[in-house]
Amino acid sequence: MSENIYINLNENDRFANKVPYNGLTFGNQLMAKYPAHKVERSAPILANLRMVKQPEEIGALERSDRYYKIWTRKDFKIYQTWGLGI
Repeated sequence: MSENIYINLNENDRFANKVPYNGLTFGNQLMAKYPAHKVERSAPILANLRMVKQPEEIGALERSDRYYKIWTRKDFKIYQTWGLGI
């Protein structure tokens, strides 16, 4: 049996909400229901996992970057033909 319960809370510094949101309410319910367990934040674990990219993710990022460059070049050419001088 696990001793820790990991919950996902919104840990954004700019997020200020006076009303408790779902994650916080759920965490409080878990602490009340299972007082012997320790409630931990999942953010540090998830932050480390977000930094690791799989080869499929890297390929998708490279493709999206390539498409972005193609379309911005096309838009730039259109703006030049319109005389906008961007």
